[in-house]
Amino acid sequence: MLKKSKRAVIELLSDSPDDPEQDNKDMATILKLASKHNLTAPTSVFRHKCKSKLRPLKLEFNSTADRDSFIKGFNPLQRNQDVVGTSLLTS
Repeated sequence: MLKKSKRAVIELLSDSPDDPEQDNKDMATILKLASKHNLTAPTSVFRHKCKSKLRPLKLEFNSTADRDSFIKGFNPLQRNQDVVGTSLLTS
């Protein structure tokens, strides 16, 4: 349970389940987003295998405070965008 308290989840982000580099691409995208918007950067990212075309992206942080800081900064950005995967993360 303690590990889960250090995680955040981003849904509806484009995904290529067959790409072995997907985690690296996701991390690069999130690091770019964090840098651009002055957000706390995660230490790792991953997606569980599932049947969904858009698997949720899980972000792991060093602490609950880091996670909370990311969420606090990310939520207003997300609300101001039509589709997170195509506008917020690619601009």
